[in-house]
Amino acid sequence: MERFEQRLTLLVLACFVVAVLSFAVSSPALAEDTATASGEQTQAEKKTCKSKKTTEKAPTEEATEEATEEATEEATEEATEEEEPEPDPRLQPTHEQTGTIAIPMGDQKARIHSFCLDSNGNLLATCGGERVVFSRGEKGIMEGKLVEEPSAVRVISPEGKLLDKWSLKTTPQSICVGSDGTVYCGGQGVLTKFDSKGKILKTVDSPQVAELPPLPEILKIEDEPKLTEEEQKAKDEKIAELRKLMSESLKEMGELRKERRDIKDEKEKAQLDARREKATAAYQAAAGELRILTVSAHLRSLRKRSAAMRKRAVTGITVSDKDLFVVCYAVKGYGFDVWRMNLDMSEPKKIVSKLRGCCGQMDIQASDGKLYVAENARKRVVSYDRDGEKLTSWGSGNKSAPDGFGSCCNPMNIRFGSDGVVYTSESNVGRIKRFTPEGELLG
Repeated sequence: MERFEQRLTLLVLACFVVAVLSFAVSSPALAEDTATASGEQTQAEKKTCKSKKTTEKAPTEEATEEATEEATEEATEEATEEEEPEPDPRLQPTHEQTGTIAIPMGDQKARIHSFCLDSNGNLLATCGGERVVFSRGEKGIMEGKLVEEPSAVRVISPEGKLLDKWSLKTTPQSICVGSDGTVYCGGQGVLTKFDSKGKILKTVDSPQVAELPPLPEILKIEDEPKLTEEEQKAKDEKIAELRKLMSESLKEMGELRKERRDIKDEKEKAQLDARREKATAAYQAAAGELRILTVSAHLRSLRKRSAAMRKRAVTGITVSDKDLFVVCYAVKGYGFDVWRMNLDMSEPKKIVSKLRGCCGQMDIQASDGKLYVAENARKRVVSYDRDGEKLTSWGSGNKSAPDGFGSCCNPMNIRFGSDGVVYTSESNVGRIKRFTPEGELLG
């Protein structure tokens, strides 16, 4: 029991590190009630002061009238307070943040992709690798670069001490540990199997890679054609001209939209619509031309590389006594697919497809021979058997419901405790909930 509590505490702390969670120390519902009560008290105090001043200066008739209004308002406020439902006791916080664990990488903190706990209660964190970063450079022109950081699985003690580092040549994005201590890691089209000490036992391509083309090359900046001073000046002037045209078109579109609201004549409306369509077309044409001028061949190659890397992502990996499951982006279109493999990472078979997720997130977890998916875009948790047959689903996007999942894309992550309890985490909301495997909210 002590070991489980240690692991659970570490899991909560680690959630802060990866910025997936910002655990709620107090219930949002309680905070809202407190703020409301405070606001009502302030208003009552203001009204009382006002009533006293009026009584001193005004005739008794006015004082009586205002006192009556005040009494009515106070009665209404009290009735409203009585009608408000009590906060669900299951949502009372049971844990609070006591610290953070940061993983250094040179003079900065390491970028953590995922983490899990090993059989000794240590944190296994996947860090580093390749990623494409885009930003606005001089003159507002988009720029990009390929960032390469030391790629490794870092072993961290419950106290935050770095115990070991397992170096990799790929980008580790997801990780899990089997009941025998074997560690599986996936990312950027590669699956790696470690023993409990970090020795690489096997490396294979992730299942979707067989259907993907090779990663496109990145064009070097020095290989791009050079412009003369006059050509660069003309290009800069043209860019400024296009941006001015876009700004004017946007302004005209807004003015026409506002003007249309007050017009009832259908003929006049049609004329305004025609002018607005013309302004929209001018904006789109200028935006297209600006894109060609400001997006270099180097940047285009970076965008292609970034899109290709995204398709190779392994966003989740989990293992049961019989199978290894990995979740990847669908090769065609949008969405995610789950693949089942043998424990030696062979014989991949797609068992679930068309899962909906956003923010590059789709987490999975195996328990008791079943597969559980945190399908964040549909605000639910879904369970399947090992062949991909749907068993149950629970959750909703109802923010006010105790068992609902709020904010943009939740639940983001899912894990199981040693007692079989399901833990879900919600980004932005900063909340971890506990459920039974059947979806009953525990707290």
